[in-house]
Amino acid sequence: MDFAKAAFCLEELILMYPHNHVYQQRYADIKYTQGQFDLAKTYYLYSLKLNPNNVRSLYGLLLTTANLKSSQKTKEGSDNTKLNLWAREQIEKKYNDVDSDKNLIDSVNSLFQYLTIGKNEK
Repeated sequence: MDFAKAAFCLEELILMYPHNHVYQQRYADIKYTQGQFDLAKTYYLYSLKLNPNNVRSLYGLLLTTANLKSSQKTKEGSDNTKLNLWAREQIEKKYNDVDSDKNLIDSVNSLFQYLTIGKNEK
């Protein structure tokens, strides 16, 4: 694939629609694939600012900061460690929320078994 051309197209889309979190996230994905981790981190963070529920951006940030913290031993490495931990906590929280929603759905479905639909007899 030609990631440079894809990046150019997304840059144009971002110029036209700067508040679209999906374009920000996809551009970050491409930059991550190209090995430009600092730029990818910036766009993943902006995507999360626009939509904090974007789990794909959280996962991208987790991977990006993991790569950056292993290659940087300075203060930036410490910042990347903190961001990595934050992204991990947010992902775990999202999955726990889904589990609690599943329990709620199971409870509601179990209540439906007691409902009957029929004619009212007088």
